[in-house]
Amino acid sequence: MSTFVSGRNQDRKYCGRKERGSMVAELACAIPLFVLVSLIGLNGSVLVIGSWLNDTACREAARVAAQEETQTRAEKTVNYILQRFKSNSPLLQSPELVAIKHDTSMVHEGLPDRTEGGPLVSVTTQTTVTLPAPILIGADPKVRLAQTYVFPIVRIDHLNR
Repeated sequence: MSTFVSGRNQDRKYCGRKERGSMVAELACAIPLFVLVSLIGLNGSVLVIGSWLNDTACREAARVAAQEETQTRAEKTVNYILQRFKSNSPLLQSPELVAIKHDTSMVHEGLPDRTEGGPLVSVTTQTTVTLPAPILIGADPKVRLAQTYVFPIVRIDHLNR
């Protein structure tokens, strides 16, 4: 008749020196991999936040610029809107205006539901993201993200005068 032994004695019976050493070796191999995956995740999250910030700022700026009657007023309004998206983070630069085109004769091919080719405004913004953990040695840790939105001009009363 055999007796089942449970508890610490049974665990020690099968956990000799070689098994404990292999566990340390596996841990030594897994830690650098875990650190690498964590750094990639950290860089990715900063890029996603920077892209979201720039995209939101550009969309809002283009929407507001589409409500202005002239290019000069549109530029002033866009610069005011972009100040609302100011970033205090050392990793994210505030979105800045790259180009604005407030043209009543511009036709944009990317808007399929606008076949008549009415007046459009195009706004492009960019922001620079500094990666907190650049993985590639010697690579520039700064990444520029740009976004362009095109909206139909809402106020065209001045064209009819």
